[in-house]
Amino acid sequence: MFFKQNRKQVISSVLLVLVLALVGDRLITVPWVWLVFLLALLIGIIAYLIVLFDHHTYQLERTHHQEITFKDRSQALMKQRFETLITYLPYPLVLIDQYGNILLTNDTFKLLLQNEDDQLTIRSKAIPLLLRRLLNDIYLNERSMTTTLTLSQTDYQVVSIPIVQNDRYQGCLVVLQDITRLLHQERIQKRFLADASHELKTPITAIKGMVEILNRKGFNDDDTRNEFTHQIAIETDRLNTIVKDLLYLSKLSNQTVLLNKQPLDMHAVVMEAVQSLRLKITEKNMDVEVFHDDQDPVLADPSSMLTVLINLIDNAITYSGSKKLIVHIKGNDTQKIIEVTDFGIGIKKKDLPHIFERFYRVDDDRNRQSGGSGLGLSIVKELIEAHQGTIEASSTTDQQTTFTITLSKLTKT
Repeated sequence: MFFKQNRKQVISSVLLVLVLALVGDRLITVPWVWLVFLLALLIGIIAYLIVLFDHHTYQLERTHHQEITFKDRSQALMKQRFETLITYLPYPLVLIDQYGNILLTNDTFKLLLQNEDDQLTIRSKAIPLLLRRLLNDIYLNERSMTTTLTLSQTDYQVVSIPIVQNDRYQGCLVVLQDITRLLHQERIQKRFLADASHELKTPITAIKGMVEILNRKGFNDDDTRNEFTHQIAIETDRLNTIVKDLLYLSKLSNQTVLLNKQPLDMHAVVMEAVQSLRLKITEKNMDVEVFHDDQDPVLADPSSMLTVLINLIDNAITYSGSKKLIVHIKGNDTQKIIEVTDFGIGIKKKDLPHIFERFYRVDDDRNRQSGGSGLGLSIVKELIEAHQGTIEASSTTDQQTTFTITLSKLTKT
């Protein structure tokens, strides 16, 4: 380090030795000068080697310092990235050490706390009671666990990962994943399967019973045979309708139905739907009026909109008992509104929130006799939502029922 700080002096000494070496042949005849010359030369060589070694050491120290600095920066960057990931992770997360202290949480976990507590442990009262008990069980078991937990009407799947180092338990990482929507979908699916099985079983049972009677030995009642044959045809059509609607609804739910959206005149679609149901309207002696107060087009799939309006108008014809139906097309600056109103028996208040559910029937016996699948309004709702629109129903018993469709207008450019 001395030579590092006095490098100029050392180099000057080496240069002096070289000068002496140049004039040393003139003083070679003097013995003591010779000895001094050799000693100076030796000192110069040693000094030069030391300078070289010191410079090499300095370079090594500098390189080592740069490596340490780079490593520290990399570690700091990784730590920052890790903390950012933890902070913005959408799932509550907590890291517990081997003593039950909470070392790390993210913002999502802090939202579960009942109050702020700087020194959290698994026994802190700031943690909700059910979660506190679960964290304590996880901590004591010292092994991976997967369970479910409900907090404030939110369902969580809780996964714990033990941290083991040198065969010693060092704590655990606990993650809570919100599965509320998943469980809700599972419940809907189970109910849907149960309802679908029931709906399919009813016509199958009827067909089976009639076929067994027709196949009895000695059965020769032509009137009954004709009646049963006609009824089997009806039940078969009903089965076909249910299966067709189920497949279509499944495609809608899985978003596999291709929508050919284009500028669409809703008045033309309404008139086409009315015309397709003209025979049924005539049979029911129903008066249908269409009011068209808004001319602006919407961006929609013609086939889907026709399906929606046929379903709504057909329901009014079949179930309402009304002799009059009004379709009113209106709108505002950004929205197109289509109202389908009948003046029949109406829908009871208790039934109104459920009418768009699959297989829900307001009057079960009457609906079954009509041959419907119980899926028409579910399909209507799915189609409207596929167009980013809404559909609502309002009703007054024994007076009227109105279905209101709201769609976005085609943006003018």
